[in-house]
Amino acid sequence: MISVVLTDRSPEVVAADLVEGILAVNNLEGEVALRFRTALLEAAGGAPLAHSADLPSGVARVAERQTQAA
Repeated sequence: MISVVLTDRSPEVVAADLVEGILAVNNLEGEVALRFRTALLEAAGGAPLAHSADLPSGVARVAERQTQAA
């Protein structure tokens, strides 16, 4: 199960978090993660975020979200 905060967040940021959750749950990393991230974000209705290459790894983003939730 993947959950994200919707309040006061752009649809692009919500989609990016959902995609990162999918990658983390499926333990996808490296080139495979990049291909899936691109395909999922495009399927969500938009091109990948311009700064997606600058995002921390999926594991780091999950840890950040868990810390924020605590």
